[in-house]
Amino acid sequence: PVAPARRRPGTRGPRTCPEYLFDLAADSFRQMVKYLRMKLLLLALLLAQESELDRILRRFDERQKAAQTDPAYFRIVDATRAEIEAYLAQSPPDAGRATFEIARMHMFRNHLEKAVVQFDEYLSKYPEDPQVAKGRLAAAELQLQLEKDEEAALRLAEFIKLHPSDEGLFHARFLSGLIPLYSGKPDEAAAAFAKLRIDLKDRKEIWIAAMQQVLCHHLAEKPAEAR
Repeated sequence: PVAPARRRPGTRGPRTCPEYLFDLAADSFRQMVKYLRMKLLLLALLLAQESELDRILRRFDERQKAAQTDPAYFRIVDATRAEIEAYLAQSPPDAGRATFEIARMHMFRNHLEKAVVQFDEYLSKYPEDPQVAKGRLAAAELQLQLEKDEEAALRLAEFIKLHPSDEGLFHARFLSGLIPLYSGKPDEAAAAFAKLRIDLKDRKEIWIAAMQQVLCHHLAEKPAEAR
């Protein structure tokens, strides 16, 4: 018997199933190579746009994950702050963001008073920076941690007035409700949390305010209102 003649590549004629599968695999491979080239190009563009501050913070994120002890973590924080300070000394275009990050490093180091001073410097020098709301709220919360309740209340009221649509509004209102509670005024705190539940009823965190309101009623020895 004579073996059937094999069709040469490129000649006309019906394709067999193996040939079809080979062509399909080749097409898929070409598409994958094209996709990978596009991804590499986008990655190269992103890396080209990455600032030195971005690289410093990226290294910080990578290094802190490997820290096994508090002293090791604090050494990483201190080294990162020093890098950012050296970067800031060059008067970079993102000096506001660098100043904000130095304040955060003081906060990570538990140097709360230094963090407040740095946040205040940031707020005074860069009032138009995109992270001003975060800086103002962070400084207010730090004052609360430092047990400077009156100063914290003033800062929180300022935040609420200046940033009524910010995502941190609920947190600011919640902290404001805690201040009278810390001062031994559970009724006043309960009223603040009740108002918070009404004003921001659509927020997913509203159940936290409800639980805090119940706690305030119990502390005020008003179990009937806690129900």
